[in-house]
Amino acid sequence: MAISGKNGKAKISSDLIADVNSWTLDIATDTEEVTAMLATGVTWKTFISLLATWTGSMEMSWKVNDDADGQTALNTASLAGTTIEDLSLYPNATNYYQGDAIITNANIATDVKGKVTYSVTFQGTGALSYN
Repeated sequence: MAISGKNGKAKISSDLIADVNSWTLDIATDTEEVTAMLATGVTWKTFISLLATWTGSMEMSWKVNDDADGQTALNTASLAGTTIEDLSLYPNATNYYQGDAIITNANIATDVKGKVTYSVTFQGTGALSYN
């Protein structure tokens, strides 16, 4: 059964990031082909897994000045090039993916007909866990 994203959230350590509208998480593993030549009956390629990586993005209603532990921490990390420790992404109220991340891009968008948004993309550094 599908679940609604309305109970999703994001945190840095135990601090909730304010006004998150959406987030994405991409998990990938590098592979290398190891198919042997001249193997009898070989019609399929074979691979080994190498290193894993994870990236993601988050869009929020802009509250950098009001959210000292969440959006301000993201903004500070993006300006200083520092690592966000213990970024947690919740697809529901209880389960979450957690790891350290580096902000690779920050975007603030203002529209006369809409709200100000704050978006970040991030690159995981080290392992990603699921709890």
